Amino acid sequence: MIRLEFKKDFARITMDRPEVNAIDLKFVEEFQNALDDIENSIRKNSGLVRVLVIDSVVAGYFSFGFDLPTLAKSEYSYIYKMLSSYLELIRRLVIFPLPVIAFIEGRCIAGGMVLALAADYRMSVGNKSRFMLNEVNLNIPFPRGVVELVEGICGRVKSRELLSSGRSLRPEEAVNAGLIDEHLNPENAKDRLENR
Repeated sequence: MIRLEFKKDFARITMDRPEVNAIDLKFVEEFQNALDDIENSIRKNSGLVRVLVIDSVVAGYFSFGFDLPTLAKSEYSYIYKMLSSYLELIRRLVIFPLPVIAFIEGRCIAGGMVLALAADYRMSVGNKSRFMLNEVNLNIPFPRGVVELVEGICGRVKSRELLSSGRSLRPEEAVNAGLIDEHLNPENAKDRLENR
């Protein structure tokens, strides 16, 4: 589900949960374990790992967001633990001791979009990528911390529009809105990431 590898001077967390990288409690726990491993590596080898990259190998998806079918059939205790663990993951990424880059290829929706927004820099690849904060379409309220995260990145006026419309944005629109920092052509994406 979550794979961690250490490259030349950066750590890479790769999401790999078919079919859409839906986020459940196991996904969050594995992600947290990967962050623990990176922080342990930083303590042992200060300066060796300088950047964290988050990406996906699931075709067409960075992340679809929460695993709604699992949440719908779960007991309250699981839902509470899953949501509180997810929000802790977002908080941890926001204050992570390394710069965090989200490398997005494909759809980045709801909880997956919030996961990307917790990164310091967001790069999208290809024209099939789509970006959406669509909780409003499902009558799901945004936690205050998520609202503040979006406001801090996109500004108050734009964040209200994004959070209340639930509409899907193409890469260029996402850059203009501030959700994405840079949009890349597939041909030069790998070089750009490795020479960040």
